[in-house]
Amino acid sequence: MEGNDRIALSAIEKAKTINEKIINSDNRLKLLGYEKDLKKAAAQSTIDHHLNVINKQKNELLFGAIILLLLIFGIITFSLLILKNRKAEKQKQKHLLDLQYVQMEERGRIAQEMHDDLGSTLTTISMGVNLVRADHENERALMMIEDSAAELHQLMNEIVWSLNQRNDNLQSLSSYIRHFFSKFYAHLNIEFEWTEEHISDTITVDGFKRRAIYLAAKELANNIAKHAQATKVVVNFKYEDGSILFTIKDNGLGMSQEASKVMAGHGNGILNIKNTIHALNGIIDWVSGEGTTVNISVPN
Repeated sequence: MEGNDRIALSAIEKAKTINEKIINSDNRLKLLGYEKDLKKAAAQSTIDHHLNVINKQKNELLFGAIILLLLIFGIITFSLLILKNRKAEKQKQKHLLDLQYVQMEERGRIAQEMHDDLGSTLTTISMGVNLVRADHENERALMMIEDSAAELHQLMNEIVWSLNQRNDNLQSLSSYIRHFFSKFYAHLNIEFEWTEEHISDTITVDGFKRRAIYLAAKELANNIAKHAQATKVVVNFKYEDGSILFTIKDNGLGMSQEASKVMAGHGNGILNIKNTIHALNGIIDWVSGEGTTVNISVPN
């Protein structure tokens, strides 16, 4: 009986051992399955990560390509706009140059026609006056006609000079004013002295500005002759720091109280001079001392 019990116990223990082995084997299989599943999940996660990175890179590349295309399009558009503007500017400059050329040609043509037509007419008038004067009749009237013809001739020369584009320089302006002063004061027996500094024919002065400065200088010369009772006139004409500087000094009576009132704007001649210079953005002032000094500065 005891032998049977031992056999039964041994069989139970073997069964238990076998059962434990089976359980352990199942656990190992489960663990292997879990491990396999984990590896598969890790592999899938790695694949998904790589796919996400690739997609992200693709999106970034696509976005960069779009930005690059937009940038290229913008550069091309801007370049075309610049080229268009340059072309328009060149056409505008060409048009202005053509217009300036036409204006210069027209100025030259008008100057030449005035010189030829009016000059010949004035010469004919002067010859007629001289022929009539031979009879010694109506001397006063003839003198008036001759003076008027001479004045008209001078005005014509001034207009022709201002219109001629070849005279659009500082040297021409200086020489023309000097010639007028020299001739004008020689006729009045007034001593005249002229100095100039930094004057060149390479410095351009527009025709309207030349004429305006000349007319102002001419008016000043007339005022000295009429009111100053001067015996000497000294003129300095120079170019400095981009401005035309003109100084005229006489040894006459100086500025009286009456003349000061005229300076305040009650005299047409002085007022015309002031307006002319101010229209050129220039400055003019009168200084009274031993005679009168007039200083003019006009930006070029």
